[in-house]
Amino acid sequence: MNVIHRFARRSLRIALRFLSRAVISKHRPDVIAVLGTGPTGIIREAVYTLLHEKYPARRNLESPESEFSVPLTILGSPSYPTADWQWLPLLFKIIRQWLTTKAYFHILILEMGIGNLESLTYWLEITKPKFLILSGENVLPKIINTEKTTVIQCPAVSFDAQDLYTSAIAGLGRYYRIPEEYINNVPKMVALPQSRISVRRNLRKQFILDASYYYYPCPLRAVQEVAEALPEPRAYVLERSLLKKEGPQIKDPVFAPEPKPVLEKYKTIVIRGPRTKLQTFLE
Repeated sequence: MNVIHRFARRSLRIALRFLSRAVISKHRPDVIAVLGTGPTGIIREAVYTLLHEKYPARRNLESPESEFSVPLTILGSPSYPTADWQWLPLLFKIIRQWLTTKAYFHILILEMGIGNLESLTYWLEITKPKFLILSGENVLPKIINTEKTTVIQCPAVSFDAQDLYTSAIAGLGRYYRIPEEYINNVPKMVALPQSRISVRRNLRKQFILDASYYYYPCPLRAVQEVAEALPEPRAYVLERSLLKKEGPQIKDPVFAPEPKPVLEKYKTIVIRGPRTKLQTFLE
């Protein structure tokens, strides 16, 4: 079984890389790559905030170290399939869109992890960024052709010093003809990258522990530790692909997605599954 899984995974990598090349070749988007040290997701969100009101733009939403984060963003898929068999219909959908959609200009904002140099080099070579924003003191990847890529260096950002990226986005804003007033307001408007686990209360005064995700779930034990501090009774809302795997590890009541009225008797509701599928439970 492991041999079959490895073969399927390798075939999937090849397919996604081929389709990524094909989509970039067809649409020729402007690619803005963000990489470096510190929480580079802050810079990614700032660039997206700067540009998406005026131009069609998309960015990867979570965990740049995830293996398929970059290609799925290029191909326009907002989340990972939750089961292996779901990759096949997704690939057919991507191929159909590639063949039938007319070429259009858009901007890709790709946050890339620096942990795997081979993977980083590969995706930089494929995407050929128009702009490369480097956070902190990093060795510039040798694959980058600085004659075709504008490299923007900025200090390593942190949650205590988020405005260190302002000069980087100011240059981008002027290039894309964003009004100066809007550029200056971006630091006030940018939303921090969403945490993997968050807690809030809904209109019915229930606690909502949001452990939903775009790509991969965070460890179940981390979710349970947070949930244990919240009042009982608790319900775990699991996407069906997780129910079989994680259901036996959860002592509290477990539901595959059910209508909201079923959950009214619980004081705490834990949401665990793909964010795009469980959005209604987060409202």
